[in-house]
Amino acid sequence: MSNFIKSVELFGQKISFKKCSKCGEIKKVESFYNLKRSSCGKMSNCKSCHNESTRKWMESIKSKYDGKLKTVYGITNT
Repeated sequence: MSNFIKSVELFGQKISFKKCSKCGEIKKVESFYNLKRSSCGKMSNCKSCHNESTRKWMESIKSKYDGKLKTVYGITNT
């Protein structure tokens, strides 16, 4: 199954699904952030995977800016 949106009709309602490229789970389209430049209009990673990777990135750069805040402004990051 590709990362593109697949639609299924259940009980007269159209439900769309997409596969997350990071965790590999198939989730509803509402579980993906919008991204206008992509071909399907959604990000390839689901919201939970995207939030987890963003959190890890923020933690990795936190120490880089802690020293800069103290030397430049005399404050610490809390």
